[in-house]
Amino acid sequence: MSGEPTAASGSESPAARPTRLARAEVRLADWRDEAAAVERDAALMKWILRIGLPASLVALWWSVWVMLLAAAIVVLAWCMGQYMVRVRRAEFAQHVRDAEQEVRRIRDTA
Repeated sequence: MSGEPTAASGSESPAARPTRLARAEVRLADWRDEAAAVERDAALMKWILRIGLPASLVALWWSVWVMLLAAAIVVLAWCMGQYMVRVRRAEFAQHVRDAEQEVRRIRDTA
């Protein structure tokens, strides 16, 4: 025996650490990309109001009630979108924190 830890002992060999670190860094980059996509989605949510509310004014041609219904649907869609963005933002922030912690742990053991 050469004295190096083996997979059977629960430790990994030093040669396997760089590949494990590389995989962890790739996962971290992927989670950061997902978090950036959520931020882009959040920025695009303003267009629901910018387009939907003026479009609901067009419905005034038919009836005041139709206009109010269209405006309510637009506001409801915006509120639901804001909720989903906040949930996804929190979810991906947690994934990024976990991935950063894993990368730090691997670097510290190297």
